[in-house]
Amino acid sequence: TVKQAARILGSPFPPQGWQQSAFNDLDWVRHRGPLPNVYRSLALVCLRGKFQAPDPARVKELKLSLKFQGGAIAYLNGKEVGRASLPPGAVTHETLAEEYPYETFVDAKNGLLNLPYVYGISTPLGSSDPRAEAACRDAEKAKRIKQRLRTLDVTIPAGLLKKGLNVLAVEIHRA
Repeated sequence: TVKQAARILGSPFPPQGWQQSAFNDLDWVRHRGPLPNVYRSLALVCLRGKFQAPDPARVKELKLSLKFQGGAIAYLNGKEVGRASLPPGAVTHETLAEEYPYETFVDAKNGLLNLPYVYGISTPLGSSDPRAEAACRDAEKAKRIKQRLRTLDVTIPAGLLKKGLNVLAVEIHRA
């Protein structure tokens, strides 16, 4: 008999230190956000954004605001600057975010609220799908679905900036 090789969906977890500015990300997929929520089996999404700070001493304040599903940790040049909906302390690639309330996924009659949820701008929920638009007209369903969206708002210490290239890294964990 012929043994079938295990099929891996997705990509391997990133190596240790991927949040650091010196990490070589040349083989990472490039994608302009927002990220569509079309593949619901993602365990972890790791994002890196680069920017220049020619004179860090002139920066008074940095603010970061993230909208996401699951849990998130933000890093500047490898140092954690904020987290939301994840436990304190060490986090591994397999760490799960805080659970969502039951009512986030069911309507008042316990029917599944299984809507495609693509971040966009055409409805209050951020979806351009007509079924999501219909749910938005039902205030109770819209309220429940909006609970899926979590926020991380943090002021990043300007002292963490370094002259030249800086990297903002974000990891988003599933719940």
